[in-house]
Amino acid sequence: MFGIFRPLLVRYAPAPLKRLARRGQRQFHYLRHGRPVPSCLFAFGGRTATWPELGHELYARDPVFRATVDACELFTTQELHGPSLLAQFTGEAGPDFFSDEPRLMHGSVVLQLALVDMWRARGVQPDAALGTSLGEIAAVYACGGLSLPDALRVSACGYAIGQRTTPTHGVLLVPSSEATLAALLPGSPVELSLLLVREAASCLLLCRFDELAQGHAYLSAHGLSSQVLSDTAIRPYHSLLPTHLTAMRRPLAGLQPLPLARACYLATRGGRVAAGTVLSADYWLAVFQHAVQLHSTLASALADGNRLLLPIGSNPFPFYSEEELAAQLGSVQLLPALQAGQSEWAVVEENFAQLQRQRVTGAPEMPRREMTPAEFTAQFQLLDPGFTNDLNPGFAYLQRQGPLHFLAAENGWLVVDSDLINEVMREPLVYSSNPTAPIDNQLAGADPPLHTETRTLIQSYFSPKRLGALAEFANDGIVELGATLLARGSFDFVHDLALPLTQAMSGELLGLTPAERQELGSRLPSQLYEFEYFKELTTFFQAHFEQRQTSAEPVLLDRLLAHWRAGRCSLAEIVNLSITIWLAGLSTTGMLMSSAAYHLLAHPQVAEQLRADPALVPAFVEEMLRLETPLHTLPRRTTQPVVLGGQALPADTLVLCCVAAANRDPRRFSAPDVLDLQRKPARHLAFGGGIHACIGAHLARLETRLMVQWLLAQGPRLRLANARALPEFRPSQIMRVLQQLPLLASSVPAAPHD
Repeated sequence: MFGIFRPLLVRYAPAPLKRLARRGQRQFHYLRHGRPVPSCLFAFGGRTATWPELGHELYARDPVFRATVDACELFTTQELHGPSLLAQFTGEAGPDFFSDEPRLMHGSVVLQLALVDMWRARGVQPDAALGTSLGEIAAVYACGGLSLPDALRVSACGYAIGQRTTPTHGVLLVPSSEATLAALLPGSPVELSLLLVREAASCLLLCRFDELAQGHAYLSAHGLSSQVLSDTAIRPYHSLLPTHLTAMRRPLAGLQPLPLARACYLATRGGRVAAGTVLSADYWLAVFQHAVQLHSTLASALADGNRLLLPIGSNPFPFYSEEELAAQLGSVQLLPALQAGQSEWAVVEENFAQLQRQRVTGAPEMPRREMTPAEFTAQFQLLDPGFTNDLNPGFAYLQRQGPLHFLAAENGWLVVDSDLINEVMREPLVYSSNPTAPIDNQLAGADPPLHTETRTLIQSYFSPKRLGALAEFANDGIVELGATLLARGSFDFVHDLALPLTQAMSGELLGLTPAERQELGSRLPSQLYEFEYFKELTTFFQAHFEQRQTSAEPVLLDRLLAHWRAGRCSLAEIVNLSITIWLAGLSTTGMLMSSAAYHLLAHPQVAEQLRADPALVPAFVEEMLRLETPLHTLPRRTTQPVVLGGQALPADTLVLCCVAAANRDPRRFSAPDVLDLQRKPARHLAFGGGIHACIGAHLARLETRLMVQWLLAQGPRLRLANARALPEFRPSQIMRVLQQLPLLASSVPAAPHD
């Protein structure tokens, strides 16, 4: 029956109906044949030496393959001013054609992109894709996360490294876990860096070619054997190359990534990246700088039930022997890959016949699956862990689609336009702050006149004189606590430094004595960002006010106590306000400090720039507030019917002001995703706006500047415990919370600076 209508469906039906028909066809086959259709995983490998010999036959025989190659050639040469690759595919390339590294790298990407389109034209679309290193570009393209021009832009970002490096490194195979090596490598007398995690206890390391013997000796001295894998030097790919970032960013300037329409298993992330994820330009920079997590990525794909792997290009897993790969895959079927010296057409035809036998193929000429904006907003969740780790590209995607969007999961409207957010902030009686009231009903979650009265009550404790005293307290605390942690040798910046310091600062602001701060700290859990201890805070402050006697020099707690005793508020209200003030430092300053510390330690060139010119520290803090806004979304609720950005909103509508998107609005900030210490002042919204602008903004800035200065003073003695690991953030509807930041401290003296 389906065969009768297939020509009409393929030609005239909209994309959603085509997808529904394909799914129905698979279900029909399952009922007819009594066995499920296996999920088809496209597998993409990285740069290999066999690429120059591939693509000639397919270009000559397959019109779709040829059309994609021609489109890539035109865009690469005309728009990117990159290398011409046509000679590779026409067979006119000479023997030294690929001695040019950019041609070799870009040629591999173009081949994979053309193969994706060729398979799509044959009715074969992936249920998911797995990408390793350079292969991640085409994997994301196959899953709808990049347009063809943007895939080529990312490729140009990658080969920018090849234009600026020479073959200087060798590769060591080491039977050790990543965790063991992360602790061991910083002490090496020669450069050793993680290249690839091959198995749970097997890694590849990069080492300068002329220092391989010394690297081997260092590992051997620590009980680890090593084997040199190549007799010739290679370029230092997947090594931290901060000096190349400017060149790498240049092709990415116009990048407009799309939401993944299918899940992707990406070796930079080390596992599954869910459909709906938008990958930023910074992600693609990480691909070329961070280690390849091949073992966990492949394991994740197999654990999810993918049972049929189609290599797109040559062997996607060259780091395993045939026996090792068979052990890894088990019963999973890996179809033949293209190989130099074999007929490409014969391999494609053999694989296509196999896919047909397994009923994986659908109607030919189906469009490449892309997620529509409506589909994206329908499944978009602020609490999604995949989104939380890299939230800004998702916000930027929505920003390109329009100023505000209804999110089904939140049952509210997300506003991503900076002008509209300012409009909401300026109208507190129209856009109430009451969604925050369950946490804070006195200040951030209060509307006028209560908000005005509360702010007036505590305003004097944020005066310049008081901030000066708090600055001394903060600086002493940083120096004392920092010295203790440095002596320990290893610590977690988030939980051992930022949170204890901001707890102490909040206690000092309120006027708690050291003994009272210690008592409060003893009642609370170590994981303060889980925010499940409001009962303990309430009990502490309630008992505190009931027993408190006014001190000789009145502090903020005395002001609140007097307010209660004068009958101007209830005990519950001043307890709630005390909790709010105590938590404010954790939720803003602590998160800002952690983000700033990670950026400094992960980008040493920025740290060097600040050491050379300490006057830039305030600008750095402002850029971190803009780029890593601690409270990324501020909720409001309409008190009456209103029109916002052309959208009619009834009363009692939830409005989510995405200040993180506003802080990267390209209409307000040039190169909005780039940290620019020379950026001309443009007011960001990290501390909100209107009457609810954060009362502690100056204090948060002050503390963070002091922390940044302390970090800069440590020089090379303080470093990331694992510079190869991407940061992980806690899922949160409103906060940008770094999970942890493990650091190592050594006795290496700080580098001298002015």
